[in-house]
Amino acid sequence: MTFTVLFIALVVLSLTGSLLWVMPSKAEKRLAEIRAYAVTLGLRVTSITAPDLSLEGRIDKKNKIYTAYKLGAPRIKGAPEYILLRTTGESGYGLVDCWRWEKPEYRLTGKQLERLNTALDQMPPWTDLLAILPDGVAIGFDERGGPAQVVEVKTLLERFRDQFFVK
Repeated sequence: MTFTVLFIALVVLSLTGSLLWVMPSKAEKRLAEIRAYAVTLGLRVTSITAPDLSLEGRIDKKNKIYTAYKLGAPRIKGAPEYILLRTTGESGYGLVDCWRWEKPEYRLTGKQLERLNTALDQMPPWTDLLAILPDGVAIGFDERGGPAQVVEVKTLLERFRDQFFVK
């Protein structure tokens, strides 16, 4: 009798544990809601792999996968493509403080660099990536601020799209 009760309890606990393991956590649900809201605003949620600029990442030369919110745009013919990352270390050549090129050898000059630095100055402190890509502009951020933060990101993306792309 006790063996049967013990066996049934073990089966019930096993099923409950399996169910809880499959269920998304509160944090995962929150991120899913934020990302779904971004899609309703016309943004595309994507991943961008770039160097990890944390202290450990710089020492170990690791990469990090950034979640980025992207607004598509037709590209200006011949315009450069680049990714910029927020850093606590040394800034990239010609860039405002706290920003670095994904590829350190990359360089912009003149009006292009001025335009880029103006954009970087407008980036809130909770952003960590700006990507000017062939098919649009993307921003990576901490995703902690909820829907209001997504709206702010969309506003920034529209401004940068107008600044870097032909309408």
